[in-house]
Amino acid sequence: MIDFKELLVLKYLNDYEDEYTFLEIKQLCNFSTKQLKICLKIMHDKKLLIYENNELRILSAGRVILKENKLLDIHFDELFSDKVTLQFIDSPLNIGDIYIPKDFKK
Repeated sequence: MIDFKELLVLKYLNDYEDEYTFLEIKQLCNFSTKQLKICLKIMHDKKLLIYENNELRILSAGRVILKENKLLDIHFDELFSDKVTLQFIDSPLNIGDIYIPKDFKK
């Protein structure tokens, strides 16, 4: 199982391949420098990342994880957008009405 912060790092590196900074990754994950080094080493050992030509690259195993988590078709910036999609009901509820969520099962 992959850690949430590892998933976040994978998504960030996937979307900002040549434009990433270690400072942004540290801030994003609230890592210290030591924690960042440990995280990247763990991800390297899991064969999710490779360090070549002075750059971090995501390996195919990392992309598979992004695909499994449905994160390939969305850009990193969209994960933090303030957009909210509301679904409206046909008629408003009265204060005394009981709300039963759609597809509610006992």
